[in-house]
Amino acid sequence: CLENCSPIVQRTIRYIRTMVLEGEPVSLKEFCTKVGMNPAYLGHIFKEETGLFFNDYLNQCRVERSIVLMRNPNRKIGEIAETVGFSYASYYVKCFRNYKGVSPSVYRQGLLRESNISI
Repeated sequence: CLENCSPIVQRTIRYIRTMVLEGEPVSLKEFCTKVGMNPAYLGHIFKEETGLFFNDYLNQCRVERSIVLMRNPNRKIGEIAETVGFSYASYYVKCFRNYKGVSPSVYRQGLLRESNISI
């Protein structure tokens, strides 16, 4: 969507991705305060242009970031959940399952098997 979205939605997407990558908290209200927009209005525009609510997009980004972190077999799933911004590991597992169709543990087993084969 980055190319086809309005500048404010592009900026919002960049904000979400940057904050998730840096492991910083993400807040629609805080972002809107910085850019001088009404959160309800930005949320509406974001949904209209991306097809996702702000929090759904945020959780998707967090799940994608967690997959990168899973490649380290020494990191616990709960630690990864916290690192990417989920307050509760159980909510992380629920979101992960919604986006990927399997639990983080099952997904990780596949990742680790895949990386062992390619070595």
